[in-house]
Amino acid sequence: VVVGVWHTDGSASHVPMADGTKRYYESPPPIRQYDAHFRPKQVQKRAEELFQARKIMLDTADKSETMPLLNQIRGVIDRNRIAVAGYSYGAATVALTLVQ
Repeated sequence: VVVGVWHTDGSASHVPMADGTKRYYESPPPIRQYDAHFRPKQVQKRAEELFQARKIMLDTADKSETMPLLNQIRGVIDRNRIAVAGYSYGAATVALTLVQ
């Protein structure tokens, strides 16, 4: 099972949002106005999204009748063989997620 996460922190080129709108890439402020918390806040938001995806995929207590396929997938996931991967900014997201 492969799960792709749409990051809603403004670091993706564009992402569909739950309300039907799209969020586009948010450039960091110019270097003279740079906020040292800008990128750390983004990577923290991304890590939270990974935890949310994990919860959705592994929450066997949620027996939603509207998503029978998800319930079947949950039944075959081996919790001892889960891997997380990312490249570029995704690698920083994975690293932060693993240490949390």
